[in-house]
Amino acid sequence: MTYKVLFVNPLKDYIDRLVESTPAGFEVKVMPPQADVSDICRDAEDADFLITGVNVPEEVFRAAKNAKFI
Repeated sequence: MTYKVLFVNPLKDYIDRLVESTPAGFEVKVMPPQADVSDICRDAEDADFLITGVNVPEEVFRAAKNAKFI
């Protein structure tokens, strides 16, 4: 089983280290701050984990219905 981790509006200092240290069984998708909210929501719908930076619209959290941890 692979867990989907969605990283929304990341701080640039953390992206490379997070992706490089991702253990087997996890898939990390990074959504930059300029990404369209509808695209982020679509990815959030099936995310198991949601990691966010700042200024994330409320719709993203509402879309993450399957998230085990935010």
